[in-house]
Amino acid sequence: MDNELIARYLRGTCTEDERRLVEQWLHEADELPPAPPAANGEKDRHWLQLEDRIRQAPAKKRTIHRLVLLIGSAAAMFLLILGLGLFQSTQSPKPLEWVQVDNPPGKQRILTLPDSSVIQLNGGSSIAYPKRFTDTLREIRFLRGEAYFTVHRDTHRPFIVHTAEKEYIQVLGTEFNVRHADDHHPIQITLIHGRIAYRTATQYHHLVPGEQLTSDQEDFSKQQLADTAPVLAWTSGMLWFEETPVQEVFSRLEQHYDVTFSGSENVEQQLITGKFTREPLDRILWVISESTDIAFSRKGKQITIYKK
Repeated sequence: MDNELIARYLRGTCTEDERRLVEQWLHEADELPPAPPAANGEKDRHWLQLEDRIRQAPAKKRTIHRLVLLIGSAAAMFLLILGLGLFQSTQSPKPLEWVQVDNPPGKQRILTLPDSSVIQLNGGSSIAYPKRFTDTLREIRFLRGEAYFTVHRDTHRPFIVHTAEKEYIQVLGTEFNVRHADDHHPIQITLIHGRIAYRTATQYHHLVPGEQLTSDQEDFSKQQLADTAPVLAWTSGMLWFEETPVQEVFSRLEQHYDVTFSGSENVEQQLITGKFTREPLDRILWVISESTDIAFSRKGKQITIYKK
């Protein structure tokens, strides 16, 4: 290696190509060429530093050292990634913390879920939902009663409503009503906007807006409603019956007024039609009695049904 080129390198006046040439040589050299004498007869301090650098790290050792460092770094990175993977795989996901809401008969309640979806609960209804949803799914449990859902659209996280019968409703973004008074009554789902699917272990039903599905165990029926207003009347405090079976009327009155009917087995099945906006219960009972052969005897919250 030319001394003048080394000198220019030390002074920082060499070209970029020259710099690369000198540094490659330094990596491979075992010793420097004889240093040019300085004015005072001593070696230049930069030259001494280069000599020390080569003497303390010969080319072969330095090459091996760099290789060891490279292999060691790769191995360390591999172990770090493997360790993180094992750590994550062995960590159980944090269980969801659920909130159960039991709304008493005679009252309505509005709930806002963690994703900003809204549920309006009718009287005598129960529902459970997590304090937070996962990154991939939004699940709630509809236990009993009646609820109106306005679901915030999120295509990456389907909205699932599990019913007490281990069936479920799958939603993207929509508005729908679900009614399931108890195990003795069928579940009734009415789609207002959007789209939903109702699934069981053996059945799949897709609903379109205005369609109502009634499910009693494995017996299903669907109908297209001319008007969904009677279904949603309860959300504004109204009772609206359109040729409604009398047993269903009693169930709705129990839900709305927090009362209990007994003796319904004493009367024949009849259909009731009527619209009541915040009417006293006694007024509704009188209207039913006047238009049918059903009579009532009331003691507080207990109402006995009998045939005239």
